[in-house]
Amino acid sequence: MRSVLTMLLVAAPAVAAAESYVPDVIVGEVDVLVVLDSAPAAGGARAALAAEIGGFITELEDRFPNDYEEETALSLHLGFITGDLGAGELCGPGDEARLQIASADCFEPGSSWPWVIAEADEYGQSRRNFEGMTADAVRCAMPVAVDGCAFQQPLRAAVAALDGTANGNAGFLRPDAVLAILFVTTQDDCSARDPQFFAPDATGPATPRRCAEEGWTCTPAIDGTPQAHAGCVARDDSPWLDGVSETMGALAALKADPTNVVVGVIRGAAAPVEIVTGGALAPSCGAGTDRAATPGLRLDAVAAGFTGVTASVCDDVASPLASLAFAIGAAADLYGDYDPINCDGGVGDDDLGGAPPLTPTGSAGGCSTGGGDASLGALLLLALAAVDLRRSRRIARGPGDPKRDQSVGRS
Repeated sequence: MRSVLTMLLVAAPAVAAAESYVPDVIVGEVDVLVVLDSAPAAGGARAALAAEIGGFITELEDRFPNDYEEETALSLHLGFITGDLGAGELCGPGDEARLQIASADCFEPGSSWPWVIAEADEYGQSRRNFEGMTADAVRCAMPVAVDGCAFQQPLRAAVAALDGTANGNAGFLRPDAVLAILFVTTQDDCSARDPQFFAPDATGPATPRRCAEEGWTCTPAIDGTPQAHAGCVARDDSPWLDGVSETMGALAALKADPTNVVVGVIRGAAAPVEIVTGGALAPSCGAGTDRAATPGLRLDAVAAGFTGVTASVCDDVASPLASLAFAIGAAADLYGDYDPINCDGGVGDDDLGGAPPLTPTGSAGGCSTGGGDASLGALLLLALAAVDLRRSRRIARGPGDPKRDQSVGRS
């Protein structure tokens, strides 16, 4: 009897520890909506994104380490739409903000979801609608056609894709997930309240310049006269175009906590703004190349209301994508008390452990580029060190480790 009692007493702590074990993997639910410019002029920008979007996925996965095995604790939904909502008699109905993929062959047979699903839980279990690496599935699924309307309406399309207006998108947006919206375009948003905005008038056929006339405030005002314009910003009171504040409100309403919305914008440089002979809006960057683009001032204004990133599509797109991954991690509270919306100091390369800085965002006083203060830098370095430690522990574990063995039975 004594030996049995001794065995029970010795075993008791181990049993208690097993029963009280709580997984320390923090699963991050992230829904990423990529809004593509499908106009013929956007081919170069789309190719640049296609070359780097796999790296973005890898960067995002690395922000969510899994202690059980060398996989990610990122629970991801990623889908693509275009900004083509038609333009009255000029373009037809467009893509109606429906999620779409390049080919059904990118997913497992029988998958009925038109977006990438790579869900995870705290025990290392996963559910996917594809085989292989997530980055490869995303690259495969990204639509490639650039045969859409010349007048893109990405802001209105993003809202319609997420608020239940568009058919076929149910289940993409999860209530507790961080929502990231990435706009990639060579022109500004032209979300019109009335299709008649695109109809010919006394000044001739509609052109993208009309979107700038209605959507921006500049000095002097844009009226078709060939000249340079300064101080251009998005206008919020156009009778023809959706107000940017209205769009911000619609996106913020998708989440109980608007800080869980992250916006990335990769578009033409914000300046210069110039109307050239013939009344066309000149490219602000990339003139003469396949990435020629005009400013995206309305998109920038919406991004300014949230945590996010803005960058030129004419430059390297890998850096802003890496910054977007960092911003998503911040929204998922991966970095402790660090809050990019309320930070006072700048965030520079050293502070992010080599990741590019976040660009200025928003009325809430978002992060600026620059060196950053010592306390913020120390906090971020500690957070990154903790992530590296978790990765090291994960890699070091071998067969027989109790935490690693928890992952047995993954589907």
